[in-house]
Amino acid sequence: LGVGAYVLARGWFTWPVALLSSLLTMALPEMSIWGRQVMLEVPTAAFLVWSVVWWLRYERLQSGVALRLALLFLLAAMYTKLTAVFILPAFALHACFSPRRALLFRPRPVVEAAVILGFGVLPLVWLTMVFGQANVQSTSGIPDATVGRATIAGWLWYARQLPSQLTWPL
Repeated sequence: LGVGAYVLARGWFTWPVALLSSLLTMALPEMSIWGRQVMLEVPTAAFLVWSVVWWLRYERLQSGVALRLALLFLLAAMYTKLTAVFILPAFALHACFSPRRALLFRPRPVVEAAVILGFGVLPLVWLTMVFGQANVQSTSGIPDATVGRATIAGWLWYARQLPSQLTWPL
């Protein structure tokens, strides 16, 4: 995750700033907490960062290899933790509004990407259909939730937690 954060930041900043941002990413209290747990947030974040690195490299170089690597890292993130699927709309919006929108009109890489993603997600869809119901029941039927899911407070709860999670250096 730290190396990926450095490579990603290096695309926009000088190396000292990229190094600092990568160190700050690794020094987040949440990384320390989740890194010591038997949870998959940190590996998922690492796969997602590398997926974005390769996605942006695809945009810059228009390389089919970079696109395939971006999708393979995305699939790894999705298999690690299913919530990683929510980066797909961000990739789609980026492709639509990027100055290099022509990326969408390169048929061969886009078709290959769709095939890789389609076949890659089939087992995940099957696993979710077979075993996912237990996850839905365990998260949607909790009567002791602090805030309701259908309220503004429920939607803003995580945003309100950010200052305590990021701490003063960030």
